[in-house]
Formats: sequence, C-alpha cells, structure tokens
Amino acid sequence: GGATRASGGTPARGVPARRKGVLIAIAALAAVLIAGALFLRGRGGPGQGVDPRRSILIGFFSNTRQDPGLDWLRIGGVELLAQWLSRWEDVQVVVGERLLGLARRPELDRGAHLSQNDVIGLAKQAGVWTATTGSIFPRAGDSLDITVKVYDVARGQLLSTETVTTAASADLTLAFRELASRILQLAAVDAGG
Repeated sequence: GGATRASGGTPARGVPARRKGVLIAIAALAAVLIAGALFLRGRGGPGQGVDPRRSILIGFFSNTRQDPGLDWLRIGGVELLAQWLSRWEDVQVVVGERLLGLARRPELDRGAHLSQNDVIGLAKQAGVWTATTGSIFPRAGDSLDITVKVYDVARGQLLSTETVTTAASADLTLAFRELASRILQLAAVDAGG
C-alpha cells in the first residue's frame, strides 16, 4: 500500500508542460497535507512510531553545467527519487511543494544549489532526520552522473555519497531506483522489493 510506481520512458531532455503541471498539482496537494500534519504535530522531534533513520527530506538537484535540457531534473529528480523511496510504507518522505514551501526563505536563492547546512536546516524544519542533496552532471557523449549526498540531520554529518552513471537517453527512472535502493540500505530498510 502507498506504493508509487514509476512509469517507463521518462525523457532525458525536457518534460512536457502538461506533465509539469500534473507534478506541481500533486506536489501542492501533498504539501498542504504534510504542512497540516506538521502544524498539528509540532516540531519537537520525530512523530510517534517514526524511526529517525527512516524519515527523509529529498533536497533539490542541481544542474551542475546549467544545461537547459536538464533543468527539469531540479525538481523532477526529487519526484523520481521520491517515487522509489515512497514504495516502502515505513519511510516518511518530504518532497514537492512542501520542499518548495520550506525553501521559500530569504536566505535561500530559489535557483541556487542547496548546501549541506541549507538542506539540514530544511530537514529540521520538516521534522525529519535524514536529508539529501543531489546533482546532475552531464558527461561527454550521452552519459550523466546522478549523485545524491545523504546527511544525518541530528549530527549534521555526511553519511554517504552515491553516484549512478547512466545514458542521458536511457530511462532515468532506473537510475533513481538504484539511488533509492542505496539510500534505503543506509536506513536498514529491505530494498529488495
């Protein structure tokens, strides 16, 4: 239950405006629900029954070479990674509009790369205990490096850096699936299914 299935064929270059609109609408609904739950629960720590290692804020992906064809992955990468992480019911994931709402602070430039301190601060606001930042690095030819840095929020420390190299023309959902599996292993979640 609660599983989000990724559909095949995510284009490597650009996303149709209609799909972006649907993603934004879904993220907005999720943000309202999460914001209401956080408001009612308070911000004193993980909620009852929440394993701190199994709550995660997925930070924006940075387009390291500022390739316009990869700009959609700034938020699209967050959504793709969330699709795979949210397949496990015991993992709480903060993404989408909730992340955008948290990032609307004067000291954060909306288009800038999130630093370790930025993403840890956002995760503390969201009441989660693991945070990530990501980057997309186009290589020569048709390949991309997709990297995720995973942070322990309570200690403010880097737990791991995970990179997957894939063809830009490939189904990127598979690369994000691999990254999600590696993140879940850090949280001791059975990622085999």
